[in-house]
Amino acid sequence: MKNLWPNFCLLLMIAAAIILPACGGGGHNPPPPPVISVAITSPASSPTIQQTQSVSNITAQVTNDSANKGVTWSLSGAGSLSAQTSTTVTYNAPASVSSNIVVTVTATSVADNTKSASIAITVTPAAANNNGALSGQYAFLISGFDDATGNRFAYIGSFTAASGAITTGIADINLPSGVTTSVAIQGKYTVGTDNRGTMQISGGGMVFNFAFSLGAFNSTNIATKLDVIQFDDNNGTSGRRGSGVAYLQNSAAFNTASITGPYAFEFVGQDTTTATRLVHIGSFTATGSTTVTGSFDANDNGSFTTNNAFIASLTTGAATAANGRVAFAETSGGSATHVWYIVSAAHVLSMETDAEGSSGLVCGEILGQTSASFTNTALNGNVVLYSTGLSSTSGNSYVQAGVLNFNSLNSTGTINLDTNDGGAQNTISTNFTYAVAGTGETFLTPSTGTPLDLFLIDTNKAFVMDEGSLVNAGILEAQAAGPFNNTFVNGSYFDGLVEYAPVTAEGTSSGVAFSSGNSVVFTTTDQSNTGGQLVTGQAQTITLTITSSTGRATDASGNIYYIISLTRFVSIQATAHTSSVLLFEQ
Repeated sequence: MKNLWPNFCLLLMIAAAIILPACGGGGHNPPPPPVISVAITSPASSPTIQQTQSVSNITAQVTNDSANKGVTWSLSGAGSLSAQTSTTVTYNAPASVSSNIVVTVTATSVADNTKSASIAITVTPAAANNNGALSGQYAFLISGFDDATGNRFAYIGSFTAASGAITTGIADINLPSGVTTSVAIQGKYTVGTDNRGTMQISGGGMVFNFAFSLGAFNSTNIATKLDVIQFDDNNGTSGRRGSGVAYLQNSAAFNTASITGPYAFEFVGQDTTTATRLVHIGSFTATGSTTVTGSFDANDNGSFTTNNAFIASLTTGAATAANGRVAFAETSGGSATHVWYIVSAAHVLSMETDAEGSSGLVCGEILGQTSASFTNTALNGNVVLYSTGLSSTSGNSYVQAGVLNFNSLNSTGTINLDTNDGGAQNTISTNFTYAVAGTGETFLTPSTGTPLDLFLIDTNKAFVMDEGSLVNAGILEAQAAGPFNNTFVNGSYFDGLVEYAPVTAEGTSSGVAFSSGNSVVFTTTDQSNTGGQLVTGQAQTITLTITSSTGRATDASGNIYYIISLTRFVSIQATAHTSSVLLFEQ
């Protein structure tokens, strides 16, 4: 027989060469490392902006970046990059382009520079203005803080706008340095095609600079409301920064005869001590004459009082018929003086004209009540509450937003709120009882937490403040019936702060937004920040996740939203130390 032993040995050697490495006998080759990839996660799509505008918070995500090295950013095309981090960057469009251009922002992985992702941004020339949308006579009220003293200031007045010019007007100015009344004003403005604009008003040797967004258009496409911010502040230590509103006036109401019936009001500001907070809410009755009678409740830095009765006289003059200006002076129950500017027979703006240094300063709005004999049935069903106050941490703000449910059959209800106390996010869920007086004054007593004080304006609409140390003040208004879905946020909006800045450290903002009802909201914001700079045209894409039962929504940044109706929603930041309440409306 042929000797097969050498062939058998050869087969054993071949088998060993195959089997031993697999069993570890010949060494083990580790699996290859996970492949790194880069993606742009925000904005969700390629944005289009105008010259001078920005796209903030362009965000990159690196998958399998075990050392978290992030990305480096680069730009192909005109413009510049700023605020670069390992995950985010801001693109700033050039000051001028003659035609549409497309630029590319690229994020390249630091761990593997062969991996990158890009987003294209279209920059367009500045379009023709939309100055015709701001036309007619407007009453305005702006309030905020003076940098040098940390005390409140306010401006109130009336101006006439036409073709980019403030042709005539009058203002009353209350600053820490003193009060100036009946100042003649004039100025100029520009409205962009997206309904954001800037305005400069001068008078009495002073110049004031504002940015604004406008909306609530009437049947002739004229804006009936502006959300306004002031940016006369170059470095955060001198000048003034504030926010406010302007409303198209009805000159037919420029007389005391139009001020008749019951009214509710809310005034916010500070007392004579810096860094304090003072809120008045109340009601009065006017008879179309020169006398009003009413009462108010007050929270002065945590000290709550109720049923402060007063009688006041109204004084008219030449500016009443021309601008809707009326002087208000308490003749009983106090000695406070205010100046009013009439928006309509059911709407008045008010500012205290006593010296801020000796009397403090409050200002706010007066709205006609729909009843002189409210009952508990005026509150029933779901309402959205949103309000602002002082944080328990000094120098920060407190904000809250959420839904209250009233049951008028047994005068009980439930509270479900999101809160932000100086950056600390929390929720409030409790039961309450309530009692409504004929004047609309309502005391809401929760099972746990601070009682609330309301003055009704209409069914399921009221001014509200708490009775505690946060000196929280705001609005509640009826919520539309659910279930809620993406179609509730649909169309063009303008937005601004619900209340004037509650703390000196807070920036102010106004802007516009658009959604096609698919949960994606495109916003463009102008902000006067705490360093004194006006930052314009900040574009951002937000995706909302909406809870169908409550109308509560969130976005990827942690902001919280509550839908009020098909044309209104509010937003708060969940963790910012100086969060504000933003109202979006059509």
